[in-house]
Amino acid sequence: AARDCVRDFLHAEDSAEIIFTRNTTESINLVAYSYGLTHLKTGDEILVTIDSHHSNLLPWQMVARQTGATLRYLDCEQDGAYEVKAVTHVSNVTGRLDPIEAIIRLVHEQGGVVLVDAAQSAPHMPIDVQELDADFLAFSGHKLMAPMGIGVLYGKKALLEDMPPFLSGGEMIDSVSRFDAVYAPLPHKFEAGTVNGGGAVALQAAIEYMEGIGWREINKQEELLTEMAMGEMKRIPGVHLIGSTDPKKH
Repeated sequence: AARDCVRDFLHAEDSAEIIFTRNTTESINLVAYSYGLTHLKTGDEILVTIDSHHSNLLPWQMVARQTGATLRYLDCEQDGAYEVKAVTHVSNVTGRLDPIEAIIRLVHEQGGVVLVDAAQSAPHMPIDVQELDADFLAFSGHKLMAPMGIGVLYGKKALLEDMPPFLSGGEMIDSVSRFDAVYAPLPHKFEAGTVNGGGAVALQAAIEYMEGIGWREINKQEELLTEMAMGEMKRIPGVHLIGSTDPKKH
């Protein structure tokens, strides 16, 4: 039921596309190891925005070192804006909502794959992974009032089925022989060991609580508090706001 709830929350097509992890960091590492290390090679490029959280930088530094791929950064304007560039849905540095649909479209035109770091956006706005056409998307439960230690990775089913497991062990196999194993179907292939069932159920409760309030009310309250906070901070000597001066763009 918790998995189905997250599927509906992200407007995913299939519950098998919802992988439970510990947090966004683990979700990104899962993609970096299981997809990045097995698909990238010398001559390929990994593109990351400069205002991404370091949890979305370090795994790709590792992948670049081990595969020979080139790591490149997209630089933002002074106010945190990108023209048509983004990989982080909302920046944890500037609070800026980036035009993620445009970059996904451009990357797909070049035959690339996009991982969306939605840690900062999932608690603040509705997300439709099918409308975005995101290949992967990750977020953490604690950002939206679930307990720490529960996270989510969404991945398109065809991509996930083509990837090897991130961790091996209990629960992620159908059968084991002395020298071989048959992996369990999605999503269990990527959920080795005893899963955080309590965290998953708590995440469902958090999502249902937030949806009960409604995105319109949540956004209205956030804009009110952001405008108030920015107005007061501007009055403090020595305080400089990073990003846009428009509260609606934080």
